[in-house]
Amino acid sequence: MHEWIKEMVTKGRAEFVEARWEEVFRSRVVFQREQLLALEATEERGGIVRALVDGAWGLA
Repeated sequence: MHEWIKEMVTKGRAEFVEARWEEVFRSRVVFQREQLLALEATEERGGIVRALVDGAWGLA
């Protein structure tokens, strides 16, 4: 991913580029007294790229 962003920024013709990437990891454990009711782990990833080219903004 990092190489892709670096290539996009250096080879593109944008006047301005902003790239954001986020990773979220969550764990959930639910007990009721001694009984385990729920146990889960989730993972989410996502990002956005904003660029200014010839005076117009674009999002991806």
